[in-house]
Amino acid sequence: MPHGHGLTDFLYQRDGAIIAFAQPDLAAAGSGLSGAWDLSGTGAMVLNWFLKPKEALMLQTVSPLILKLTLFLMTAVATHLVMSFGQTFLHYKVAHHPIGGELFRNHINFHHAHYADDHLVSRTYLGDEGNTTPYFFIPVFLVGGCAYFLLPLNLFVVMVIASAASFYAHVFFDKQYHVEGSRLQRFAWFRRQQELHFVHHRHANSNFGVIHFFWDKILGTYRRPDAGA
Repeated sequence: MPHGHGLTDFLYQRDGAIIAFAQPDLAAAGSGLSGAWDLSGTGAMVLNWFLKPKEALMLQTVSPLILKLTLFLMTAVATHLVMSFGQTFLHYKVAHHPIGGELFRNHINFHHAHYADDHLVSRTYLGDEGNTTPYFFIPVFLVGGCAYFLLPLNLFVVMVIASAASFYAHVFFDKQYHVEGSRLQRFAWFRRQQELHFVHHRHANSNFGVIHFFWDKILGTYRRPDAGA
């Protein structure tokens, strides 16, 4: 059987017929992913049991790309979750605790002074002076500096982009919660998130998250909107 460039042919028998399967040899193709993504032997046989040979070949050909994109996606999701937890934890332990010093005083005297009790929205966003979000840059830069030396460059770039997107999302949603007539009000999920955030402004010892309130459940600070006073 002729061999294509960078391919290793694989033969086995099924239902009395010899099935030919051309398996990409990523090492021969010069791929840096050869050790991680090579599908051979039993894996190739299993693919052929469920797929036609041409379909299995296509799957094995594109699987390195799929797995690489999956790794990028997992890195982005993990980065966002770390950012989300960092926001919740710093909000809880720094912005609402005297240990936070000036950050604590500004957050309480401005942001929580502007939005308290039944005055929770305004025509334009108020309280930028007490916004704790910019302070998250400090741990972000520290973690990012360490990650630069530990991660491959492509994953580091993904992490930086995901961090920036997560940071923007936290700032964006915090403002949208407090702006009167937000266009996101049409969505039930947003109104639910907004109510959970408003609980924090009525009961400052609860619901420190901005996007993900399951962190509050883990920290023991979660409070439902319908919880009694």
